[in-house]
Amino acid sequence: MNQVKCPDCGEVYSEDIQSCPNCGCPNDNWKSKPNQQGLTERATISVGWKKYHVVFIIVCMLIVGICSFFIGTSLKSNPKQAVMSVDTTLIKKAIKDSLEKNHRAVLQKQIEEANMEREREKQARQEEERKRMGTDIDITLNAYFDGRHFHNIGSNYGVSKCMGYYYLKSQRITIPKGKVWVFKGCDIDGHVIEAIVGKDTGGGYISGTDRYDLRNHEAFTIIGGTSIRILFVVYSEPQQINTVCHFKEKDMEDL
Repeated sequence: MNQVKCPDCGEVYSEDIQSCPNCGCPNDNWKSKPNQQGLTERATISVGWKKYHVVFIIVCMLIVGICSFFIGTSLKSNPKQAVMSVDTTLIKKAIKDSLEKNHRAVLQKQIEEANMEREREKQARQEEERKRMGTDIDITLNAYFDGRHFHNIGSNYGVSKCMGYYYLKSQRITIPKGKVWVFKGCDIDGHVIEAIVGKDTGGGYISGTDRYDLRNHEAFTIIGGTSIRILFVVYSEPQQINTVCHFKEKDMEDL
């Protein structure tokens, strides 16, 4: 055991005593010993904490490693599964349904547009064909003749009063402006002396020069704006007269 000497009275005593037993002077060496013990204790505590800290880090690393191992094993067993547990079936179905709906709408619109285009082309062809061929104009003039008078007179363009007993005549017919009538023939069922179509000169009369014989099927064209009448002169015998005059109406610009 170490001895210390009191600086005040010179008494020699053990350094473990806190103060001089003779005069009570504090023992400086005794004060320094607890400090060294504190440092030693703090050093011991620091070393212990570091050990615990290392152990804690090691444990955390082990936990992370184990979790990583299980996650990796799960992903290997099902590579399409996402890390987050999200069911993508409904999302995929919604996207698929939306795409199919949009595709059907676009396809339906394309079909409708194609049908409309075909209909327009069809109408254009029909109009072109109509212009090329013309529109049929058939003028009927029918009656029963008893040998002196006509009975049951009928016509889709009207009938004019007869100037004589043997004259079966249509009303005045005017060709539309911008059109032409092309004569295509006349069907006559009955005995007639004359079958004439001519320009109307007013008062129910037909021009003596600007006329055509329907029985000979002469080819002629009547210009739009011209007024005409059709006249049949029948034999003086009882008979049924049925006639149809055929024309084609065309646009003047298509001739």
